[in-house]
Amino acid sequence: MSHEEFLESLKDPFSKVSRKIRIIKSLKRKISTLNARYMRSGDYIQSKNGFKNKVKDVVLVPKTLFFTTKPSELAPILPKLDEFVMKPNHLSRGLGVRVLKRDGSKYIDLNGDILTIDELIEEAEAIMKVRRGMDCNRGVMIEECIHSHEDFQEFMCGTGVADIRMVFFDKELIFGIGRFPSEESGGYGNIRRGAKWGVFNEYGDFVNDPKFLKADIQEGTLPLFAIMLQASQKAIQEYQFPFQSIDLTVNDKGEAVVIESEKSPQIEAYFTKEGGAWLYKKILMGLTRK
Repeated sequence: MSHEEFLESLKDPFSKVSRKIRIIKSLKRKISTLNARYMRSGDYIQSKNGFKNKVKDVVLVPKTLFFTTKPSELAPILPKLDEFVMKPNHLSRGLGVRVLKRDGSKYIDLNGDILTIDELIEEAEAIMKVRRGMDCNRGVMIEECIHSHEDFQEFMCGTGVADIRMVFFDKELIFGIGRFPSEESGGYGNIRRGAKWGVFNEYGDFVNDPKFLKADIQEGTLPLFAIMLQASQKAIQEYQFPFQSIDLTVNDKGEAVVIESEKSPQIEAYFTKEGGAWLYKKILMGLTRK
């Protein structure tokens, strides 16, 4: 998206949700209640950098090159970097993320946008103004770029990053969502930007199941599934939450890289009402037995 579109997207970032399944919304509320009742609140850090610091000793995470709560501090840092990711520490759904390469005194986004340092600082200031809860550590991170493994190329277009989400209940994989860059998404593996997607089961096979909306990918097997499952299982050992997701990819060296975790993942956009009812029964029955 252009600089102007980027700024516009941050004015009211959580007002546009592609799909709401009331059953899943209700489930998330009940999970919060039961977590408190059964002392299953966990040790959860509501920031991307905090999560990375929590799990970095057990899994590979993107290296943080710079972190700031003062956007003006980016001015002397950016000219020293050739390739990097700029992202908010406190938002999700792909909001406020830029993947950039330096070209002289300017920076080229994955989607081809050309930005100046002043424009990037202005975007960082806009990110800082967005609040998503008073307990979130607001800030802007500069991360290393991750290049996805070549095995993902059968599902994606260009040199973007495959974004894989694995959803767990009591540390067992329920299902996952593979999100892959397309021409429409401008190289980003984000559904809101137009990335292709598919739902895979606990064995890593993409499915065409009435519980989920019709996906772009309905058959085949997720490449490098076992590597990512193992890394996800290591990361969730650090938490007590019964229901959560892990977002990750596999880099060009064949290593699983864990990006972030959500204790209330945005999964409504992929479910039908039938699927929402299935998930509700599966998880709620399991929670009440604990």
